Amino acid sequence: MGLFVPDAKQANLPVRQELSERQRLLGYSLVDLWGAQKEEVHVVSFADRTFTTARLSENRELLERSSESCLYRKKRYSPGGGIWLTQEEPETEQTDVEDRYPHHCFSQDQKELVYSKDGALRIYNTVTKTLRDLGDGHAASWSPDGKWIGFSDGKHYVLLDPKTDNRTSLFSTEDTTLVRWSPDARYLTYSKTGGSPGRGSLGGFLFWRIQCPEPWRVWVWRVDDGEHDWVMQICKPGRSLVWLKNSDLVLQ
Repeated sequence: MGLFVPDAKQANLPVRQELSERQRLLGYSLVDLWGAQKEEVHVVSFADRTFTTARLSENRELLERSSESCLYRKKRYSPGGGIWLTQEEPETEQTDVEDRYPHHCFSQDQKELVYSKDGALRIYNTVTKTLRDLGDGHAASWSPDGKWIGFSDGKHYVLLDPKTDNRTSLFSTEDTTLVRWSPDARYLTYSKTGGSPGRGSLGGFLFWRIQCPEPWRVWVWRVDDGEHDWVMQICKPGRSLVWLKNSDLVLQ
């Protein structure tokens, strides 16, 4: 299935309207996996900020799937610390001997690796065996198209162009869950505290006709123009939703 590219008339559609259209054409849905039992999940209905119930098809192991494009090669961790990359045993290379379990993510072509060390970000080139410092940041991930590195600088979520080093600060990361990419790299999704404490929130310790004690909203941020909107309200705990193929879901 080819990517849906909006024409000039569609480019400025409101975020939720565009998401509804792309959900149908691209075949991906935003799904809440929290509290999933017997493979039951909840699929966001962008048009009206509600959800539909679905189950995972063919008993697939999808509960740990995320939309981050971290294309890991075979790897292992050394007791001495650092990330060890393995092409064919016993050939290995150690990227950093001082940090035992750093958060790391490969680029789309798997030639570069971004990781956190002591509150700072580094890029390791597996071809040239060189390191490049990116400054303060953590929880970095490459966009699925390989164009951006997204990370938190401690205050805001930042997009970095690794070719030019240009950076763009987006939304505040205070009270914000882990940010995830949509499969086409057009959107960032996350949840953040806020919203109505009334009934209708999904998930958390919420019983019928009892108000939500700690509401969160799931947000979608459009990368190319910064337009954003919330798409569903959930109840505590705050969590990140994931993108799954519609073919992996059976609506109930």
